[in-house]
Amino acid sequence: METILITFSILIITFIVGGIIWANIAERRHFNNGICPCCGQPLRCFDMDSQGGYLWKCDNCGYFTSTSWIKHKNVKIQRKRQINYGTL
Repeated sequence: METILITFSILIITFIVGGIIWANIAERRHFNNGICPCCGQPLRCFDMDSQGGYLWKCDNCGYFTSTSWIKHKNVKIQRKRQINYGTL
């Protein structure tokens, strides 16, 4: 019984660590060093979520991605001015 618990614990830890590594690799692939993988234009950081993740968008083709593992030190969030006309 003890051997089963140890094996099960090792298996769970392996899945957790593997999931973290997989998420990090997938995020780096989607971010592509800040270059849009569709059209080759630079991505623009337009928002930061409450947990510190950055939201990136390509203004040329509309590609969108977010990063939470990749931290950027000198990112200025560039929001385009939007006019909300609303309805009267």
